Amino acid sequence: MCRCRRRTRTGGLPGFATTARFSSARRRRSFGDKATGPNHILPTKRAGRYSAGLSVHKFLKPLSWQRMSRDGSRDMALATARISRSEGMEAHARSADVRLAKYFPDQVFDTGIPVSD
Repeated sequence: MCRCRRRTRTGGLPGFATTARFSSARRRRSFGDKATGPNHILPTKRAGRYSAGLSVHKFLKPLSWQRMSRDGSRDMALATARISRSEGMEAHARSADVRLAKYFPDQVFDTGIPVSD
């Protein structure tokens, strides 16, 4: 059975709490503090409830990627043009229009009435 300890303060420094956990008697708290663990000092005001210790992931920016089929791209361009025009965002609508004209030159699309300047 794993016996874990949770530290609630770091060396008596006011304003900081920890979330380091140690799973056995062979794993000493001082090892985690100085050599084996991540930087586990967190700001208080309950941030430790939703945030982990400092790691390289805090300095990386997550990116999302989207992939669409040809038909999906056409459908999204049509929706984008119409929604953008209804919101008065003509530049976004024209961006979608350009993609429709480029990738579907033989088709005619109803993308809404252009917003006049």
